[in-house]
Amino acid sequence: MLQAKETKSADNIEKDSLAEMRSPAAKHDAAAAKSREAIDALTSRAKRAETEVLTLKHQLLETKTELKAAEDRLREKDAMIRDQELRIDELIESRVPMDDMDEVMDENKRLQRDLAENEALLADCQKLLEEYVAADEQQGS
Repeated sequence: MLQAKETKSADNIEKDSLAEMRSPAAKHDAAAAKSREAIDALTSRAKRAETEVLTLKHQLLETKTELKAAEDRLREKDAMIRDQELRIDELIESRVPMDDMDEVMDENKRLQRDLAENEALLADCQKLLEEYVAADEQQGS
């Protein structure tokens, strides 16, 4: 086991020696690869962020459109309410006050009594006229 560790150490030393010989170019290539990876990662994140921004802008436009439609509906309903208020005010102004209504109802009752009396008088007059016509026909015959 000790011999295996020594062999691994020797192998590692050789690898380190080879790496040191190639180190300036290898270090540069490794750094460049890491830089490319970092740039690719940043580019990917930037693209995702750009997509998200576009999505949010689209959602904002949709929300603004919905808000505008809701405001228009609100204005229409407000106009309807104002129109109804005007109609109610007109009805209130045109109604007969209760004191006047009592007088109108009393006068209506009096007129109904007068009408009933006049109808009774008319019936009596018609009866008398019929009797007169009948009596006149008997005298004329």
